[in-house]
Order: sequence, then C-alpha cells, then structure tokens
Amino acid sequence: MVSLPGPTPPHVTAAARVKGARHQKAARGRVQHAEPNAAPQRGVLNAHPKARPLNAGPQTFGPRTQAGPCPTAMPTRLQPPELVPPLDFSFFPLQSLQDLSPEGSPSPTLALRLPYTRLSSLEGLHPILQQLLADPTQLRWLDLSFNCLTTIDPVLSTLGGLQSLYLHGNTISCLREVDKLGALSQLRRLTLYGNPMEEEGGYRRYVLTLLPQLSTLDFSAVTPQERREVAVWGGTQRRPRPHRASE
Repeated sequence: MVSLPGPTPPHVTAAARVKGARHQKAARGRVQHAEPNAAPQRGVLNAHPKARPLNAGPQTFGPRTQAGPCPTAMPTRLQPPELVPPLDFSFFPLQSLQDLSPEGSPSPTLALRLPYTRLSSLEGLHPILQQLLADPTQLRWLDLSFNCLTTIDPVLSTLGGLQSLYLHGNTISCLREVDKLGALSQLRRLTLYGNPMEEEGGYRRYVLTLLPQLSTLDFSAVTPQERREVAVWGGTQRRPRPHRASE
C-alpha cells in the first residue's frame, strides 16, 4: 500500500520562502554591482547602468564628441535656398522699382514675384536685387507678369541663373524682343502669352528656335515632335523672320 505524503509542515514552508527571498536579493545585488563594460545578462532587462528605460521617449542623436555623451538635440541648420519662399510683392502699386523699400537683411531666396505692380520699366533692377537678395546672381525664378512692360529690358539677359521667367500679360508687341533672351542658357520655363507679339505668325516656332533649351513655353510642354519640327524649320534659315498673320 502506497502512502501519500502529508502536508508540508508550516515551519518548512516559511523557511523555503525566506531562502527564496535571499536568493532573489543576492541576484539583484549582482546585477546592480556589475561591471560597467560587462555584457548585459541574458534575460535581465536594463542590466547596464547606462541603459535607457523601456518606457523612455524617443532618443535624439547628435555628433559624438570625446568630451562627453551625445547632445540631446540636433544643431539648428539653415534652410536650403531652394526651400525659402519667394519674395512676393504682388499687387504693390509701384511706379518704379525704386518704390520698393526692403526691410531687414537680404533674403537667401532664389525667387522674386512682381506681378500686378504696374511696372513699365526695369530701370534700377540690379541695385534693387542687391538690396533684396543675399546672392542676386543665383536668382532662378522671376515673375513680371501682368504689368505694363512694352519691351524686354536687356537687363534680363544679365541674369544668367534664371530658369523661369514670366512675362505674360504685358504689352510687348515686337516678337524680335525675344532675341534679348538668347543669352539665358539656363532658361527652361518662359511665358509670353497675353502680349501682342503672340498674334504674330510663327510665334511659338520662332521662340523655340531661338531658345531650344526650353522645356515649357506659356505653361505648355515642348514635345519631342515639336522639337524635331523646329529643328528642321530652323535649319532652313539661320534666323527665322517673324511675320504677321496678315502677310
């Protein structure tokens, strides 16, 4: 006959609990006094004194230095000029560019907006750009639309960094005025619609022959087929002569 073990005496149960508590306290003491460079024990969370707690927020990193730990925040960086918003003088009633009164230090922007300002001349453009822009030679985007310009001022040909030029909605009548933009080798986007010159026959073909690097003209993309036609037509005459629709 098999005898079943009886209940554990109370003094034995209490002794086991005391012994288990001593083992747990000794284990915690070993973790707390572990060497700083020792590898963390398997199954022991945050054993290293410098370990981040599990419930800590996101950590930020910066350049590490020998003098101390990583800083808690990244250093402030200047915004690239390409991302700086344009200087916008839209709808300012200007009789001339000299009416502009720049405030503060020159802007690092690469874009300038002057539409609907009633400008009839670009006299004094360079001095104004020196006051408005940190580097006028890097101006890439210029909006002069919906003004009272009757000609394309030769000063525009000196802005070699221009990639976008908006001249639509003015009163430029002679298509030959576009010749003044021939020096702008980086120009990719040009608008001239809404000027009387648009009514001259061969208008678009003439502009694209003079400025073959354009990707858009009057907000309309230049297609490969159009480039081929312009190349063939431009090869028949050294410089195309614009003619009026009535001819």
